[in-house]
Amino acid sequence: MGMERVRGNSVIRKLSGVCLMAVALASCEQKLSATLYLRDIQQMMTSNQHDETPVDIKIDILETGMENQCDRPSGREIVDLVGSYFEKATLLGCEKIAGSMNGRMSIKVTTRLSYTEQAEAPVKYLLEFQAGPRPNEVSDPLFIRFDPEKYADLQAKVKRLNAMTSIKLSEARIALTINNDLREDAPLTIYSGAYVDGQPMEFQQNRILKPREETLIEFGNVKSAFLGQYGWGYILGWKHENQQSQSN
Repeated sequence: MGMERVRGNSVIRKLSGVCLMAVALASCEQKLSATLYLRDIQQMMTSNQHDETPVDIKIDILETGMENQCDRPSGREIVDLVGSYFEKATLLGCEKIAGSMNGRMSIKVTTRLSYTEQAEAPVKYLLEFQAGPRPNEVSDPLFIRFDPEKYADLQAKVKRLNAMTSIKLSEARIALTINNDLREDAPLTIYSGAYVDGQPMEFQQNRILKPREETLIEFGNVKSAFLGQYGWGYILGWKHENQQSQSN
C-alpha cells in the first residue's frame, strides 16, 4: 500500500506533534501527536509535482527535573542529538507541570511528508510520513515511517550521554487527528489495532468523514511496537474519486 503526499510549504506546517518517540529518558512519558489535513494531502496526490513537505513536530520529554534542563549543557546536548536525526531541531523551552512531579522539555523538530509509489521507499529521517497512490488497492494509504537503524544508533549515543537513559518506542503514545477541511465527504479506511475517537478497534473500519469533521486515531501498544520493530505503520486509507466510482 502507499502513501499520501502533501505539497507546498503550507501543507504540514499544520502538522504538529507532541513528544519524541525516539529520545526519551527512563520513565519518561512519551507522546507523539499530529494533525493531518485532507486538503493538503489531496493537493499533493493530485499534483504533478512530487515535492516533499516539511513537517514540524513538537516533542515533549516529560521527566522529573526536566524543567531545569534548558539551563544545563546536558539539555543542549539532548536537542543537538535529536536534531541530528531530523532536518533540524529547536529548543522551545522547559517548564514545571502543575500538579505533577514531572517537568517538561519541549523541542521542535522538522521532518517531512513525502510522496512515494513504493511500499518500501527509503526513509530520510528517524521518523517521517509517506503517502502515494495505489491504483490496484481499495484506497491510497498514508503511512508513518520509522528507521530502526537510526533508532539503534540514537540509542547508543543516548547511552553514552547517560547510562540511565533509555528509549522505549513501544511505550510511545501516537495520536493522529485527521481533519477534513475539504468541501466534500472523505471516505476513509481506518486500519485495525488503533483507538478511534477513544474507542478500541479490532477490525478495519470504513468511515465517511464529513466536511469540517475530525477523527482521532491513536495507535495501540501492538501497533506502536510493530512500528518500532518493522519501521512502518498504516494510519489510514483514503478512497479517491476514481476508486469510489470503481467500487460503486
